[in-house]
Amino acid sequence: MRLSEKPDCCPICGNYLTTALQFNGHRCADPSHWLAAGHLAPTDYYRLAEVFAQESVELNQRLHQAQPSS
Repeated sequence: MRLSEKPDCCPICGNYLTTALQFNGHRCADPSHWLAAGHLAPTDYYRLAEVFAQESVELNQRLHQAQPSS
C-alpha cells in the first residue's frame, strides 16, 4: 500500500483496517471486526496478535492523554 492510498474501511465501525501508525486513532482495533470483514482468518495467529498488540498500544496512549497532569 502506498502512503497516499487509504486502506479499506471496517464495515462494522467505519475505521481503517490497518495497523499502520499513520492511521492511529482511526484504525479498527477489534480483531473480531477484521475476522468479520474477511481480512483475517481464525488461523492467522500472527496478524491477530499484531492487531491485539496495536489495540493495547492505542488504548495505553489514550489513557495517558486523558489523565490530568499534576
